[in-house]
Amino acid sequence: MEILAEHFKVPKSRISILRGTKSRNKIVQVFLERTADSPSYG
Repeated sequence: MEILAEHFKVPKSRISILRGTKSRNKIVQVFLERTADSPSYG
């Protein structure tokens, strides 16, 4: 999780494991903040 936090430049608290906590393959969720140059959806 530390590597993902560094890659996405977010605190580790913004990353959670959705599936696969005990398996080799994991599904993670990263909460990102919108910035001025983020694409707008909706």
